[in-house]
Amino acid sequence: MFNKLKFNQFWYFLLSKSSIIIFSMSMALLLSFGYILNINSHPTYKSEMKVFYKTPQGSENALRNYQELLKTKIVLDSINQKINHKLSSEQIARSLKIEIKSNFDVIKISAVTANPNLSQTLVRAAEQSTKSLFNKLYNTSDQNFEIIDQPTLAHKPIRQVSIPKAIIVSLMTGSMFGLMVIFVMWDFNQEKEEIKQIPYYPQLARLTSEMI
Repeated sequence: MFNKLKFNQFWYFLLSKSSIIIFSMSMALLLSFGYILNINSHPTYKSEMKVFYKTPQGSENALRNYQELLKTKIVLDSINQKINHKLSSEQIARSLKIEIKSNFDVIKISAVTANPNLSQTLVRAAEQSTKSLFNKLYNTSDQNFEIIDQPTLAHKPIRQVSIPKAIIVSLMTGSMFGLMVIFVMWDFNQEKEEIKQIPYYPQLARLTSEMI
């Protein structure tokens, strides 16, 4: 009887607060769907290449320096001169990435931008500019570097969500947010009911010596 009474109270509570619950779920669904569409409306493309460094002794330390050279202003300015896009040094630095695996003399250079051709151009320019400064500092030549994989040209963006998946994720987000709103409001409602059930005892008048 108690459980049935609680269920009836909960069902009546849902009906009485249905407009708030539906509004909350709809807003969460729309915001989630809008965020996913915003990702799709700003696709990014990745290009990468791999270069082998032919110096067996002390190569690891040299490769680490190669990695740091990409962040220098002289290299970033050189890259900027090689590309036909108006990008700042900060934008170029954020777009580029160099990875060097330990115990391997392979350099992986990648770039992520909104233009697949720009990503490819950035990777090639970064390899040329960094290698040029590296050769001057270490007194080496281009023969010490061998390109294993040429810069790739991306045909698909790396961040793209299909519409069916966007709908499913949005529905799940809206449902979870709606459930959270329901339980929070129900818990708050139960606390109010418990406060109402506290018996009220009227205060007795205090008699003073003058009243006696």
